[in-house]
Amino acid sequence: MGLIKSKEYEIYKKHNRSTWFCLPLLGESKKTYRDFSFGERLKGTYLRGFKYDCTLERPLYLVYNFEDSEKFKSMEEYLMLDLCENQFIDLIDIDEKSICIVYNITNTTPYPDNSKKEPHDSWVSDYDKVLEGKYYWLSTRHKLKVLDFFYDRQCSYDNFLKLLFGRSQILWEMRRKNLGCRYGDSCKCNIQTKLEESVGDNGEKRMVPRAMKNQLYLDCKDYEKWEMPVNIELESQPDLILETYNFKEKENEDSSQVEIMHSK
Repeated sequence: MGLIKSKEYEIYKKHNRSTWFCLPLLGESKKTYRDFSFGERLKGTYLRGFKYDCTLERPLYLVYNFEDSEKFKSMEEYLMLDLCENQFIDLIDIDEKSICIVYNITNTTPYPDNSKKEPHDSWVSDYDKVLEGKYYWLSTRHKLKVLDFFYDRQCSYDNFLKLLFGRSQILWEMRRKNLGCRYGDSCKCNIQTKLEESVGDNGEKRMVPRAMKNQLYLDCKDYEKWEMPVNIELESQPDLILETYNFKEKENEDSSQVEIMHSK
């Protein structure tokens, strides 16, 4: 059990960073993932992959599987507006089945409900923090927006929060394991976790996932023992290859070509 084998983790790893952290930048008041057809028609959110890569400072691409329906047409018309005062740029017909909505994240006006410690944070500054990999340092306002945008009661709130923003023991162990193992992210070792009882400020008791002190990966022959610096950022910058539209499709095409060549 624990966070890594949770339903939340399975959902989280299916999508790239721009989907989790940049798509909500377009979410106007009371709009959620349902209004953007996430999990239905939205194929993916991307930072690269179209002709505007070099001309827009902060591009954001929403790629949809087209549907000939009034519901989809209504959503399409809404998406062709400047959302949260971020600039709508274009609608691209990719092919008969797919379209791309192009935005430039341009709103530098501070959020109206910023905390006093973050008076200057805006849509632009949060976009930049995502590209820097500093998810922990996103504005409090945007963190709450991400949770409001994606969270529903089918998932554990605590687990979802840790996946998006946490510097938990579990994430620390995942990072140390991947950096020390010669296989990196493809390492097959698991992080050992356990549930511990925790008491909240209101006195409510609940079970919280923690990393166990004795981790089996430390004894693996492929792991090089080292100590992680105390103040290291657990987060990493988005992989721009994975954030590029059609990367996986091209990867599959290349694999198919290799198989064809070998079969000959």
